[in-house]
Amino acid sequence: MTNHISPKSRIFRLLFFLSLSPFGFAQEIIQQDVTPDVIAKLQEYTRNYYERRGVPGLSFALSKDGNTLLQEVKGYSDVENQLAVQPNSLFRIASISKLITSVAVLKLAQDGIVNLDEDIKKYLPYLTKLNNKVTLRSILSHTSGLRAYRSGEFNSTKKYWATKELMDYLKDDTLEHKPGTKYLYSTLAYNYAVAAIESATGKTFDQILGEKIFLPAGMSNTFLDEQEKIIPLRARGYIRNDLRQLNNAPLADLSIKYPGGGMISTAGDLLKLGNALIDETLLTNVWLDTLTKPVRLADGTFAQYGLGISIETDSKGRKIISHSGGGTGFVSLLQMYPAEKLVTVHLLNIADRNSGSPARDLSRIFLGDTTIVPLKPTADTLMSVYLSSGIQEAVKTYGAIKGSPSMNFNPDPEEYKQFGYDLIKISKIADAITIFNDMLRDNPQNKSAYIGLGDAYSKDSNTGLAIKSYRQALRLDPNNKYVQSRLSVLEKKK
Repeated sequence: MTNHISPKSRIFRLLFFLSLSPFGFAQEIIQQDVTPDVIAKLQEYTRNYYERRGVPGLSFALSKDGNTLLQEVKGYSDVENQLAVQPNSLFRIASISKLITSVAVLKLAQDGIVNLDEDIKKYLPYLTKLNNKVTLRSILSHTSGLRAYRSGEFNSTKKYWATKELMDYLKDDTLEHKPGTKYLYSTLAYNYAVAAIESATGKTFDQILGEKIFLPAGMSNTFLDEQEKIIPLRARGYIRNDLRQLNNAPLADLSIKYPGGGMISTAGDLLKLGNALIDETLLTNVWLDTLTKPVRLADGTFAQYGLGISIETDSKGRKIISHSGGGTGFVSLLQMYPAEKLVTVHLLNIADRNSGSPARDLSRIFLGDTTIVPLKPTADTLMSVYLSSGIQEAVKTYGAIKGSPSMNFNPDPEEYKQFGYDLIKISKIADAITIFNDMLRDNPQNKSAYIGLGDAYSKDSNTGLAIKSYRQALRLDPNNKYVQSRLSVLEKKK
C-alpha cells in the first residue's frame, strides 16, 4: 500500500524534526521569596531559547537582593566529546573583562595607589610617542585616542608572556585623536592600564585581580584565559559557517588582550561580581558613582559608557549598568539594575547572529515588563531545507512558516532576505535571485529586495542588471548611501 503525504505535510514534518535539539541539558534552581510563576516563566524562556536557537551550550543566571533565583545550564561545553555544560563550566567572557579590569583600577585609586587623572607616563615613562596626556580615566572610558585592533589582532595566535612584552609591541603607537575629543572603543588600550597598575603596585595583573576583586567578591571561578594551561571545565567555542553549520571557532591566544577581553568565568561568578558592585563590597558609593558616570567629551556630548561599563535607562526610567562580550566563539552579558538589586547573566559558547540578548530578556520577564518568546531562526531553517531539498522546497517552507505563527519561527521578512544573502555567500546566485524576486512578488516596493538583486547580480558580474536593480532601489530610497556607492562604482566600470 502506498503512503501518500502532501507537500505541505512533508514541510511541516521536516520543520518538526529540525526543531528537535540533539543536546541534553542540566539545570540548577535556587528559589528565594519569589512566586513559582515567575520562576516558571524564566525556566520556560530558557528551555525555549535552547531548543529553538541552536546554541551548543548556555549558562544563564539571575539574582535578586543577592539571592540566586535562577541558574540554568543546557547543552554541551564540548560538542565533539559530548561534554555537558556544568554550573562551573568556564566560558570566555570577552569584553566583560573590561569591567573587571576597571573595577581593579578604581579599587587601587580608592586606596590612593594610582590617580585616574595622572598622565600615564608617570607610571610608564617609556611611552615617549604619546604626545598628549593620556590618563587611566581616558583609557577606561575609551576616550584616550589609543587605537583599536588592526588586521589579525582580534584572533591573534601570538603568545605574550608578560605585560612588558606586550607593551614593547604597543609602545610606539601614536594617538588616533586628541584625548577626550572622541569615543573610540579600544580593547588593546586596556593593556596600558594594566601596565600602569603593575608598575604602581609591583604586582602582576593576576595578583591584583585576586587581591582586589576575586577574593573580596568570592569569585573562585574566574581566570585569565591562558591558552597553554590545562584549565578544567573550560568550554570550547563555536561559530557557524556559510552553510549555517556548526564549526569550531578559530584558534586564538588571548594574551594580547587579557585585561580587555581575555578572561573566562561562570555565570555564578559574574552574579557575585554584579552583587559585589551593587552592595558596595568592591567600591564605595562615591567610587561606584565614578565607575557608572557617563563620560563627557570635549564638545559637551556624553557617551553611554562610564569606566569599563555601559549605562542606559529603560523605558520605565530604571537605570541599567552592564557590559557585553563578543569573543572568538563566545558571547556574554552581565546586566545590573542597581536600584532593584537585580543581576542577570548569559554565557553562550557560540558567536552568531542568532544570539539575541537572553540576560536582558530574563530581566524584563522577571520585572514583569513583557512576555518574550524565543523564536526559531527562519533563515537557518531555510538553508537546512535548501541543502537537503533545493530552492523550491525552501520557498514552499517559507510560505508555510509565514502562514503558521504557531510554529514559532521568526516571521520578520528580514529573515527571508538574510537567507538570500546566505545564498550569495555560497555563490548560489541564481537561487538568491529567486528569493529576492519572491520578495518582490510579495511587495513590489521592497527596496531591500532590489538591493539584494543588485548585490546578487554584482557578485555574478552582471553589471547591467545590477545597475538596473540598484536604480530601482534608489528610486524607492533616494538617500541610501550604500546604493549610491554601489552605483558609483558600477557605472564607472560600464
